[in-house]
Amino acid sequence: MPKGSTATSPSLTRDSTPAAISTTPLSSFKTDLMTRLNIPLNLADRTDGSLHFAYQKYKAFLEANATLASLCASGEWEGKKPSVTDLIEIFQSKSMWHSHHAKAFSKVADYPDMVSWLDKEKEAPSNIALWGFEKAVYHFKDLFEFLELKVKEGGKLGGKGKGKMKAKNDSSSGSKKKGDKKKKSSK
Repeated sequence: MPKGSTATSPSLTRDSTPAAISTTPLSSFKTDLMTRLNIPLNLADRTDGSLHFAYQKYKAFLEANATLASLCASGEWEGKKPSVTDLIEIFQSKSMWHSHHAKAFSKVADYPDMVSWLDKEKEAPSNIALWGFEKAVYHFKDLFEFLELKVKEGGKLGGKGKGKMKAKNDSSSGSKKKGDKKKKSSK
C-alpha cells in the first residue's frame, strides 16, 4: 500500500473526486470490493438523488457483476465470492435498489432517447424534448411517469390504471357527482 493511503480510501478512479464522495466511511470489505472490481469510489455516495447519477450506479453495478462472474468463472477471484446483495449495497440500499434502480433502468433500453439523455451524450434530446417540461434535477418519480406514459402510448396495458396518471385522466374527463356510482353486475 502506498505511503499515506488507508484501507478506507482507495485510489480514486474515473469520475471520482474528493468533493463528490460521501462522508460516510466505507467498510474495508466494500472498499476492497470496489478496488478489485474497479468501481469508482464516488458511486458509493448516496446523497446525490439525480437520475443521471443513479444510472451511472446502475451501469457500474452491471459491469462489476459481469466482471465478478468472469473472474470467478476463470478462477482468478481470490477468497469468498461476494453476493449480489454485497455489490448492490455498495451503491444503494437493497430495498431502494430493487424498488427504483432495477425496476426503472431495466426498462429504459426500450427508449434510446432516454438512454442517450441518461448517459449525457452530446446528441441527447433536450430536457424539454424528452420530458416535456424543464427541471433542474429529474428523479425516479419523473422516470416512472415517463415509462408509464410510454407504455400507454405503445398500447400496452400498464398495470391496473391506478395512480397519478389515472387521476389526471379522470379529472380531465369531467367530474362525477357524489351520488353517481357505477352499477356492478353480479355474476
